[in-house]
Amino acid sequence: KHRKKNNGPKAAKKKKRHLQDLQLGDEEDAWKRNPKAFAVQSAVRMARSFHSRTQDLKTKKHHIPVVDQTPLEPPPIVAVVIGPPKLERAL
Repeated sequence: KHRKKNNGPKAAKKKKRHLQDLQLGDEEDAWKRNPKAFAVQSAVRMARSFHSRTQDLKTKKHHIPVVDQTPLEPPPIVAVVIGPPKLERAL
């Protein structure tokens, strides 16, 4: 099995280059280097998504009246006996 170098000048260079590659992966830098890749691909799709977003914001403001679901009479009191059959329990 081949083991990569972990220390030494060559390994330090590789680590430094790897860190630089990671930092270049920022989206802002990519947008600066290749702006066409981040441009609007379809005007129709963009308009549709924009329309749906505004509709979502409008419907979020609507308040639906909540129905009062509290019961008119209290629930019945139930006593539960747990145990094997033929077990004498006094209530």
